[in-house]
Amino acid sequence: NRDTSSPIKTSSHFIEAVQAGDIDRAYSLTSQNFKKESTKEDLEELTNTVWSLLPQTEPHFAQQMSGKEGTRVVANWPRSDNIVLNLVVLLEEEEGWRVKGANLEIVDGSKETPLLR
Repeated sequence: NRDTSSPIKTSSHFIEAVQAGDIDRAYSLTSQNFKKESTKEDLEELTNTVWSLLPQTEPHFAQQMSGKEGTRVVANWPRSDNIVLNLVVLLEEEEGWRVKGANLEIVDGSKETPLLR
């Protein structure tokens, strides 16, 4: 069982699962609200397409301001300065921290690509 005691730990486990193609584990780290709106197959499709842009190395994390929508965690990769993954992580009472949504930002003038609701 993965440690979901903080937004950064949950984000790290989620990214590890995505990088490994472990859809079951990645999906288990999403929020109840996410699961109401998206299926495991939706997440798998993103993993096979857009998420394949993520470098296969360990990212650096920064936790930003928390609000009623959740806590924002930013992941970026050394030597990949143009790729930033923004995650919104919620604290769910019985489950610990869970990923509510994310978007991938390619910092070269491209638009942000919403990945999760």
